[in-house]
Amino acid sequence: MKRLVYISFLGVLIMIGVQVQAQRVVVRPRTTTVVTPGRAVVVKRPAVRVVTRVPAGARVIHYNSLAYHVHAGICYRPAAGGYVVVRPPVGFRLSVLPAGYRTLIVAGRVHYYYRGVYYVRVSGVYKVVAAPPVCVLNVIPNGTQTVMVNGKTYYRVNGLYYEKYTSDNGTISYYQVGKTL
Repeated sequence: MKRLVYISFLGVLIMIGVQVQAQRVVVRPRTTTVVTPGRAVVVKRPAVRVVTRVPAGARVIHYNSLAYHVHAGICYRPAAGGYVVVRPPVGFRLSVLPAGYRTLIVAGRVHYYYRGVYYVRVSGVYKVVAAPPVCVLNVIPNGTQTVMVNGKTYYRVNGLYYEKYTSDNGTISYYQVGKTL
């Protein structure tokens, strides 16, 4: 009987420990209210993922007088109730690329791409650069082939593959992520 109580107590302690280490994620819908003469219009924007704390080991990097918390190539900014994942600004430098990045060669130069952000390697670090103009489409042309790879949707245009990305303000763009050989 004592052994059963001890094992039960140990199980409760383990469950409490697991819950303490888990990162709480809150998804908040974002809306903007635009007031015009005679009526108010509510515009819905993409939901924002807010985490209550950044992962352990995150470094704080100050850039343009703003503090970014960086862990495994992912940038977090303080927000009400926690932190939000943000795209790093052009010029920002990371020592590690985010997991899942893709390598592209654009105009003879190696670029790294992850979720709408392009990086180039400079002096041993990865610098965020503006998207090369040939790599971004605002609209996918008619007749574009849709391709599923590992559960993700890509768009094939003239032998190039594009990924859909929705910015924080709701703008949709298509970024080149590869090409057919």
